[in-house]
Amino acid sequence: MRKIKFRGMSLNGWVYGHYVVIEEKANPAESTIWDLIGNIGTPVEYESVGQYTGLKDKNGVEIYEGDVLEKEFHQSYYVSFGNGKFIAISTERVQAINWEPWDLNKILKFGYVKKTNIYEKNLLEEI
Repeated sequence: MRKIKFRGMSLNGWVYGHYVVIEEKANPAESTIWDLIGNIGTPVEYESVGQYTGLKDKNGVEIYEGDVLEKEFHQSYYVSFGNGKFIAISTERVQAINWEPWDLNKILKFGYVKKTNIYEKNLLEEI
């Protein structure tokens, strides 16, 4: 069974833990990541929140939604959730529109590794 945890960007960098949306707030940007012990809540950017996939790349790095996976001399993919599973979608606009996404497990078996994420690389607007 995989560990359920999230990552989100705060003013001081990435924080990891449990994800909480404060219901009383009208703005979805009022999101909070609580540390895994549940003692400290840190406000994070709503768009940056990603769930841990339960998978690691070949270097042992945890893979989260929004991570960009690369392999030398190959196109890159970003991690998303769709059709009830984690998938890898091409970062190339034409392929993202015309190609079916890959199963995340298959991409990782081909040796792809995490390089960055769509929030730091600003790929979200390009796709």
